[in-house]
Amino acid sequence: MNLNKLAIECLKGKSLWRTLCNIKLSEFKVYGELLDAGSKNLSSSYYRYLDTTQVKGITFVDYYSSDSLNILKVDLEKEIPIKDFTYDSVLLMNVLEHVFNYSLLLKELHRITKENGTIIGSVPFMFRYHADPNDFNRFTHTSLKRNLVEAGFKEINIYTVGDGLLISIAEQISRLLPNIKMFLFFRLILWISAIFLSKLKIFRKEDIKYNDKQASYLGLVFKAKK
Repeated sequence: MNLNKLAIECLKGKSLWRTLCNIKLSEFKVYGELLDAGSKNLSSSYYRYLDTTQVKGITFVDYYSSDSLNILKVDLEKEIPIKDFTYDSVLLMNVLEHVFNYSLLLKELHRITKENGTIIGSVPFMFRYHADPNDFNRFTHTSLKRNLVEAGFKEINIYTVGDGLLISIAEQISRLLPNIKMFLFFRLILWISAIFLSKLKIFRKEDIKYNDKQASYLGLVFKAKK
């Protein structure tokens, strides 16, 4: 675990889920023409971690944005008015939980992705209800993989983030703490303690790495090819 990155995101007031998700995304890269389905601009925190050095251009999609010039306003509940095989890379970061018709969305993203193109995304699991404007779904790793397969994707890799009951508890306790300096440092200590204690055998009973039948995790990061 990169303690420096953990501290930076904590002191910025990010959640433990978003922090661990972003750190995991630092292992990935996007390239060519990129579609970001669900973001308004480069201010999204994951852009501090993703390798975008090979990106030629970015199309942002946000149905609720008032910026009609720089953002494609598309309702992700419906068919996407973009030609087949348009994008080399697609980002779908913390979006699927907000889309009721998520099966159609995945199929549409598959359609507009080029052959051998890549989709990278994330979804929360043990995370609070957060309407934006609605919050409909939570996906297990098995459910997410099946949906990606049925949409047509291949070479699917799904990574659990924030494994173990202690980390899940730390996420919930963190939400009780106000975003002021003193409590942010306490939050960081809580996070580090939960992460390192989770590596002890006694706390591994709800870690997907050690128990594939019963496990706790904050969310999932996925990567797949067309």
